[in-house]
Amino acid sequence: MSIAVRVAALMAVALAGACGSTGTSAGTAGGCAPGEVFCATCGGAGFCAQGCPGIACPAGDGGPGGDAAAASGCPAATPTSCLDCSGGAFCVSGACPSTTCPRADAGAPLAVCPGASPPAGGYPTCRSDADCPTGVPCASQPAGGCGVCLGAQHECKTDADCHGLVCEPYVVTGPCQCGGSPSGTRCVQKCQVTPCAADSQCLSTGLCQPTPCGAGYACPSDLACKPGNASADARGCATKLCTEGFACAADQQCDPTATLADVHGCGPRLCSNGYACPTGWRCAAGPLDDAHGCAPIPCSGAAPCGVNESCDPSQPGRGCVPRPCTGDSSCDCGACVEGTCRSSLWICTSPPS
Repeated sequence: MSIAVRVAALMAVALAGACGSTGTSAGTAGGCAPGEVFCATCGGAGFCAQGCPGIACPAGDGGPGGDAAAASGCPAATPTSCLDCSGGAFCVSGACPSTTCPRADAGAPLAVCPGASPPAGGYPTCRSDADCPTGVPCASQPAGGCGVCLGAQHECKTDADCHGLVCEPYVVTGPCQCGGSPSGTRCVQKCQVTPCAADSQCLSTGLCQPTPCGAGYACPSDLACKPGNASADARGCATKLCTEGFACAADQQCDPTATLADVHGCGPRLCSNGYACPTGWRCAAGPLDDAHGCAPIPCSGAAPCGVNESCDPSQPGRGCVPRPCTGDSSCDCGACVEGTCRSSLWICTSPPS
């Protein structure tokens, strides 16, 4: 039976009249480790623990995507807001309990964390290098690389070297070019014989030339037609500024004079001007502010850390650090990999032969 079905069955009994009132809501083990019981919380979720505390729900039931884990949403008798295995809030009277999360099925790895990608297909899963063939590392993503290095060829210097063709300069693009200049030359048919691409024009020399933006070519939306501009490309297109009609992202504002402004003149939008600080941060002014003016709220029962994180007040910022583990039962979701809770199992980065 899937965890969703198990939780739904448990919640049908355990949540009847639970939200907004205190009480112990213990269920069956339901995928919990030996010695633990499933404690139903709010919004259709729960957690595993050795014993269930008295649980109440914040206003709105605090389910996943519901109320933030803020003490102001909890009843006075149970003022501490904690997070369950689905990221929903529930309220207790003391400190947040020590919890683990049910397995998806008995003996199977925990589910991939919400919003995370599952392990890449075609690769064996692993928890450490010891699970992989000798010399093959265990990592979160397949190994990258270009393989054979591509270099620019130099077939000609002048048209005379091409025996009836024309000598065309070109540029090697992409991440796999060799070191040195990416510019090369090659012999091609004259454009009077082989027509140019639709966005190019044929010159009397037999070579194709990119059509200028003032002669029929439309610059992309993030560029403006500025022939002669120092930053213009071969077509005369140059970076468009936000003062020229470029639309900044929702978390930005048009301010070309800002220290952190990008090439379009868009700088970070401040929280005092409409930017919403993320969970665990507040709008403030001080040395720990980020680019948006948000400062971290130190982790606590009222401001818990995120999924697969532990609270260590000695650490900078919020004090949230990756949760160490000795097994999957220590993690909210995902899997215990190399002694730390990860969003999913890792892979041996060389596929099986």
